[in-house]
Amino acid sequence: MYSIPCIDLNTLMVNHYNSVGYDTAKSYHLMGAVAGSTDGTHFCEKGANIVAGLVAGEVRKQNISGLAPYLR
Repeated sequence: MYSIPCIDLNTLMVNHYNSVGYDTAKSYHLMGAVAGSTDGTHFCEKGANIVAGLVAGEVRKQNISGLAPYLR
């Protein structure tokens, strides 16, 4: 049997977005950071850092070998 770690990023992001509210979540995307943009798919720098933090937190929580030791 294999033991393969899995990060459920969808659930992490939905929970985070629900906790911060629509306006804050929107500010993570280009449509919320660049005037006139309708791009709700791609992150701005702020959003990318938030999502990276969610992933890093889960790597740390699961103590994923090979990755966890490299986290700050």
